[in-house]
This record gives sequence, structure tokens and C-alpha cells, in this order.
Amino acid sequence: MQIFFIRNKIKRRKLVNIDEDLLEKEKNNIKQKTNIKSENIRIVLTVFLCEIIGILFVTYVSRNHIFDIEIYKMYFLKKINYQNINQEKYSIYLFTQYLKEIVLIEALNFTRYKKIVNYLYLVYKTITLSISLGIFLLIYGVEGQLKFILTLLPHGIIFYGYIFIFIRNCFKYNIIFCKKHIGKIIMYTFLAIIISFITAFLESKFNLKIIYHLTLV
Repeated sequence: MQIFFIRNKIKRRKLVNIDEDLLEKEKNNIKQKTNIKSENIRIVLTVFLCEIIGILFVTYVSRNHIFDIEIYKMYFLKKINYQNINQEKYSIYLFTQYLKEIVLIEALNFTRYKKIVNYLYLVYKTITLSISLGIFLLIYGVEGQLKFILTLLPHGIIFYGYIFIFIRNCFKYNIIFCKKHIGKIIMYTFLAIIISFITAFLESKFNLKIIYHLTLV
């Protein structure tokens, strides 16, 4: 009887330990989900605020120069229409620009400062794109929103889509500069070259034509 009592007592202790472990895991999962929701809210608010800043900048600072913008637009279209752009040189230029941006983002994300870097990058990109959107709205009105989105096709989806996936995976697996992650670092560097090449090719091949046809409408 004593042995039986001792065995039951040990089993109860094990069950208590298991329950405590499950409770701790559940608390950690809830905390992690709460942190993710808070992070998503901060990102949405950051994007929204930067969009307002960009559009207000164009509306109140650049609207006096809308006539100059219109002249520049027509000059740009004439250059596209009447001059043959060297596709090879243009593609190489775009490739180097995209590659520098992706490699810089990747290199900084392989450090412990990735969170700060990504927030600064989000702010920079949102403001610059919002300024461009604001210019399209000034020139074309409400339909300028659709025209602006189309000017980012097809290269914009691939470029920013890759950066989003990279940043998400970098946080998920906590990739940093070390021997343990050297394989992933090499893989993402190789992918950066491929994505830069594809993006540059698509933009040089199709984007100028899209911009030309959209701005004539």
C-alpha cells in the first residue's frame, strides 16, 4: 500500500509539472500573439502617418510648381517617344540600383539592429511613394491613384514582395552574421542578385511603355 501511494504521488507530481509547462507555453503563445498584433498596429499607423506626410508635402509645398511638373512630364514623354533608349545600358543601371538597395537591406537585417533598420526603410519608402502618388493626384485627379499603381507594375510587386518575404523570414529565424547562418546568408545574397536582375529587366522592358500610355490618356 505504501508503494502504491508513493507511485500515485509521483504521478500526480509529474502531472502537475506537465500542467505547469503547458500553462507556461500557453502564456508565451498568448504573449507572442499580442506582440505580433501590437507590431502590426504600429506598422499600419506608421504607413498611414507617412502617407499623410507625403501627400501633404506635395499638396502644400509642391502645388505651386504643378505647371513645372506638367512641362517636365511632357518633356519626359517626348524623350521616350522620339528617342531610342539603350535598353541594355538602362537595364544595367536599374540592376545596380536595385542590387545595392537589396544588399544593403539584407546586410543590415543580418545584424541586431534589424528592427530599427526596417522601420526607417518603411518610413523612407512610404514617404517617397506617397510623394509620387501625390504628384499623380495633382496632375490626373482621383484616377491618378490607379495610374500610379500601374506604374509600379510588374517590377514593383516582385521587388517589394521579395523584400517583405526576406524581412519576415529574417525575423522568424533570427538570421545574423555567424557560421550557423552562413548558408542562408549566401542563399539570400544569391536571391538578391536574381531578383535585381528580374526587376531591372521587367522595368526596362515594360515599365516605360506603361508610363507612356498611361500619361497620354
